[in-house]
Amino acid sequence: MQIAAAIECKILDKLGNASVEIVNESDNHIGHLGSAGYAVSHLRVTVISDYFSGMTRLERHRLLHQILEDGIKTLHSITFLLQTNSELSN
Repeated sequence: MQIAAAIECKILDKLGNASVEIVNESDNHIGHLGSAGYAVSHLRVTVISDYFSGMTRLERHRLLHQILEDGIKTLHSITFLLQTNSELSN
């Protein structure tokens, strides 16, 4: 899954010491409008990083979209779960 590896590299390049998990959920959407026949159309990306400290949920999502820009244009859907280490512990 080349797109997932590229996404992970971009995130780690920007956020450094982060935990990144990427799940390909495309199989759950075969035949749905928007899948466009791509092997990877739907991803769920979880990032745990203290880089997000003090940022709102919207700011975190904007940051990830800025980091990934062109790398996600072929995707129909990308879902983010973005937390700090302390939020994960709670």
